[in-house]
Amino acid sequence: MVYGICTVGGSAIVSKVNVTAVHNKNRSITWTVLEGDIAKDFKSFNFSLDITPRHGATDGTSMVKWSVEYEKANGDVPDPVGIITACGLLTTIMDLRLQKQA
Repeated sequence: MVYGICTVGGSAIVSKVNVTAVHNKNRSITWTVLEGDIAKDFKSFNFSLDITPRHGATDGTSMVKWSVEYEKANGDVPDPVGIITACGLLTTIMDLRLQKQA
């Protein structure tokens, strides 16, 4: 289990997550939120990250796809747009760090 911290809409959110699936061959990983800030608004919340090598690319680049599956605790809970945006930002940060290391 891991604690995840990110900033959404200027506020830090902390959640305890568990890796629930790792597929090395498919280059994917899924996390399930167990408790914390996200769990307050959602009955269930899962993140999946899939990495696919770009077809025909010779430079080792890949496509990254985030998927989010969730069930709101009630109808008043807004869609998790900020959390999804944070996933995209995380991808950009990882990309920049990997480029520096290359």
